[in-house]
Formats: sequence, C-alpha cells, structure tokens
Amino acid sequence: MPRAQKLQTVVEKLVLSTADAADALRQIAELLCRRTHSPVALLVRREDDERVATLLAHPGLSAPLADTLCAALAPYRAACLRTGKPFTVASLDKSVVAALPDDLRAMKLGKLLVVPLYKAGTPLGLLVLARCTVDYSASTVRDLEQLRAPLVLLVEQTVYLERISIYSNVANIDGLTMLYTHRYFQEALSKEIARAQRLGYPVSLMMIDIDHFKQYNDNYGHPQGDVALKEIAGVLKRSIRSYDLAARYGGEEMVLVLPQVSPHRVLPLAERIRNTIAELPFRGANESHRVQLTASIGVAGLPANAKNKSELIKRADQALYLAKEEGRNRVGVSLIRSRKSIRFAYCPPAFTSSYYADILTGVRDVIEQLGGIELLARAPDKEADYRGLARICRSLTKSGIDAIALASQSAEVLPIVRQLNRAHVPVFFFNVPRKLDGAEVVSYIGYDQMEAGREVGRYLTRLLRGNGSILVLRGLSDTSSLDRVAGFMEEIARYPHLRVVSTRQGGWERGKAQHVVERSLKEHSFDAIYAVSDEMALGASDAVGAAGRRGEIFVVGLDGTRAALQGIRDGALTASLNTNPREMGRILMRTVVRGLNRRERVEPELVSPINIVDLENVAQY
Repeated sequence: MPRAQKLQTVVEKLVLSTADAADALRQIAELLCRRTHSPVALLVRREDDERVATLLAHPGLSAPLADTLCAALAPYRAACLRTGKPFTVASLDKSVVAALPDDLRAMKLGKLLVVPLYKAGTPLGLLVLARCTVDYSASTVRDLEQLRAPLVLLVEQTVYLERISIYSNVANIDGLTMLYTHRYFQEALSKEIARAQRLGYPVSLMMIDIDHFKQYNDNYGHPQGDVALKEIAGVLKRSIRSYDLAARYGGEEMVLVLPQVSPHRVLPLAERIRNTIAELPFRGANESHRVQLTASIGVAGLPANAKNKSELIKRADQALYLAKEEGRNRVGVSLIRSRKSIRFAYCPPAFTSSYYADILTGVRDVIEQLGGIELLARAPDKEADYRGLARICRSLTKSGIDAIALASQSAEVLPIVRQLNRAHVPVFFFNVPRKLDGAEVVSYIGYDQMEAGREVGRYLTRLLRGNGSILVLRGLSDTSSLDRVAGFMEEIARYPHLRVVSTRQGGWERGKAQHVVERSLKEHSFDAIYAVSDEMALGASDAVGAAGRRGEIFVVGLDGTRAALQGIRDGALTASLNTNPREMGRILMRTVVRGLNRRERVEPELVSPINIVDLENVAQY
C-alpha cells in the first residue's frame, strides 16, 4: 500500500473512532508531526473576520507559545488562504523571526509547510507544520493534500458544535469576544461563592484590563480594536480549565472566575496570560506594521481578601488599580486581608518637619484604600532624640504591633532595631541613604541621596550659568545630610567659577535656619542658597525676604513637601528637589502589607522617584 494511502487510512480510522472532533484533530496533528518529523504543528480555524484565527491543535507547543507563533505567521496564513494552494517556506522572513520570543527562536524553526483547508471555495482554516533544517519535499506536500477532506470535515464539526453551544446560550454570550456577558458573570459568581462557602473551598477572581487601549483604538480604528479584543479573549479561553469562567466585564476589561484555587496559586497563570498578551504582535497601520499591547491584571480571592461577592470584586478591582499605578503590564495581588487587622507603627525622627507629615499622608492614602490597618504614628519631640525613640519603641512593642517603620540612620538606632528584632517585630526603614549593619530590616524605601545632591548642583549650575557663590545649609551630622551635601559638592567642583562661601548647620529646623542665614547675610555675599531640606529652605527664604533680597538670591530646597511647593508658587522658593514624600509613604505602606504576607516577595530596597520642581512645572503638583 502506498505511503499516502496508509496515512489516509490511519486518519480515517481516527475520525471514525473518535466522537469528539476537537480531540480527533489533536490526535491527527500529533500523528502528522511524527510522520513528517516535525517538532511543531498548528491546526488553525479561520473565523468570519479573516484576521482572527482559532487554534484547534498545537502539538509541540504550549498554548501561549502557539498563540504567539500563529500571530507571527500571519503573513504566511494570509498568503495561503488567498491562493488556496499549499506551499513550503525554506527560510522564515527576518521580520517574522524578530516577532518571535526567545523560547521560539531557540527552537530554530526555519522550514514550513502550509496547507489550506477549503470547502466549496470557502476557506475554513489551515494546517502548518514546522521543523528546523530539512525542506519539505513535494511528495510530502502531495501526501498532506490527500488528507484535506477529513480535516475539513472535522473543522466544520468544531464550528457547528460551537455554534450550537452559543445559540443555546446566546443571551449569556458577548457577541464580540464570545466570552460570557457581565450579567451572566455576576450570576455565576454569586452561585460559585455560595457553593464555595458551603463546601469550604477558595475562589479567586482575576480582572484583566488592556493598557492604553483607547490610544490603540484612536490610532488604528475601532474595527482593529475589536480584532485585538477577540484575540485577547481567545488567549483567556485557552488558558483556563473547563470549569473556570471567562467573561467580558465591560469595554476592554475581562474577568476570570477560578474556583478551588487561592490567589497566590493563581499568580503563575496571571503571569502567563500577561506574558502571552505582551508577546502577541497586533496589527498596526497596515498588515506589515505590528504593534504590542500589554495588560494589567488584578487578583483577589475569597476568603483570603473578601467575605462576599461585592468585596471580592472590589478587591480585584483595587489590585488591578495597584498594577496600573505601579507601572502597568504587571500583576497586582490584593493587599487586603479579610480576617486580621494590622497594627502598624510609623515612627519618624520627629514631626518638626512637614516632610514626615507628607510621607504619613501617603501612608494614610493606602490605609484608606485597603482598610483593616490600625495606624500608630509616634515620634520624639525633636530630631536625634534616640532615648525618646527607644522609649516609644518599647511602649509600642509592649502594646503589640505587627510592624514598625523608622527613618533614622544614626548608629544609635541600632540597639533599638535589635530590640525590635528580638521581639519579632518586622522593621522597615524609609528615607535612609544606606543599609544598617548588624540588624535585620525587611526593606529600605528611599532614594539615592548623593544623586539628589548632584541633581540640585546641576540645577543651580544652570541657574548661575556656571559662575557664582553659594551658601550651603546642612542638617545635623547624620548620613542623610552628609550625603546630600557631598553629592552637591561633587557636582559644583566641576565648575571653577562656582564656589561655596560657607557651609552652615541649620539643624533641620525652619527657625534655626532663618537665624543662620540672617547672620550669613551680614558676613558673606552669595547668589544662591542650597538647603538640604525644605524646612531649612523655607527658613532661609524667610531671612532673605526679611532682608529685602527676595528675587536677588536663589533659594533651593530638597524634599518636595507641600509647604515647599506652595512656597514655589508664592515666589518664596526658587525650587525644590522633589523626593515625592507622599509617594514614598504609599510605597512604604504597600511594602509593609506585602512584607507581613509570608507568600509575598518583598524587595530589600525600593527607590522613590526624584525630580526638580520650580515655577515652570509646579502647576503639575
């Protein structure tokens, strides 16, 4: 019996012995891989919109990689369906290879055999075989042409079965994405939660939102946006189990209901979905122009983060918001715990500076969003009162706290941290330039303070045009103050016509800084003042204003407090190096909550953004 006839006989037996058309197609694709020595095959069904393809079988590849390869091969798919004839590819086009992720490029799939599947002149789909080195022969092409009839029959069956399923449930299916509707999602989630609470298993909810989708629609048109939604919906459907539920929540938002799995076990799936979407090449201005879309994903679970349906949806939405706020194209997990509240102590060196009050505002922003956190804000009456700080920490430890945040860099704080370590209280540091040796700290949240000083140096150099004299106001003799001054001096030293006439201690206090500058105005002539904190910069501005020199002397601070930003608006300050204290507070509070969850990985160091704010851009803040 000829080889082609033998293969056809085997395929016909598979068709007759397998009741499920989709299963038969998978078995045939695997058989063809073996017979043609092809590591990869794709069986693809063409949808009504020819730009959308549905994968029916993909032996040799995971579903996400198969999706990516199928999308990358779009030019070959289009050519095959246009001509209606099978063809081989001896070498993949460079643009196609460039669109492939590393995993696919590593397979070195350079040879293709593409066979169209037609019925009565209508394209139904195609078969793609791929291998590395040997070209497909003309006899192999003829052998596969003999199999088109059974493959067409099976592809038709999958279409009919899917349509029957859709028509029987048409009121619950979104017409564009073929996912369940928002109404059906709400009903199904209610039933799933009731069942989960009765039987005692968890339910996770995943919210997926396409980043900057409005911009994609505006740039390339709503019809192309609809195609992108269909493709992403297809990724979701292929990624879930048979008893999970995928629905369109609204617009470009989609949801997955995942029974019997906790939120942290959902994370690998969420990352796979995110990666798959990010690697798909979507059509841009034309067929050859490909663009990337990304998705942000929020995950929450019941009972871990919520007690009922409305809470679960709210928590997943908050996690999605968190993913977008932290940069998009990422997965956010709900930070809220439904069972136990957190007692968190915020202990800055003192509240004499508005800087620490601004950080506290950011902490409160997150607490208001998450709920379930008891905030204890305590500080000594003045900076560098380490005995007072030690008394506060002992009192807090006795009262019972879950975590504490400190902001001192002095070696004198080391015994305090060790005491907290012995009491098993997790310690977080914020606004410190360097790590503390000899104690256990969960995470440091801050910024490069020497670079902050350099940035102020660069700014003042531009203002003074590389020529002038400067008064420097430092804080106490701690690392933060020394680093901010050192970075500034390093930058100024590059310009021979810039000089620092004096470096004075302002003690981090507005009143003391005012008196120091009043004396300095009598002793020196200078064109600018650099204060290593906004509190001292405002004191310097008070002295300059009282001397009638406002507008003559530039005054630049460092922190970005609300008081300093208002001072810039009012013309009292020239500028401030904005360390975004409120955002630092938000990062701190999120990190604390994550750190208390043993399943969350917390970065040992987190950086808050910095930038100069002056009259030109202060309106943004």
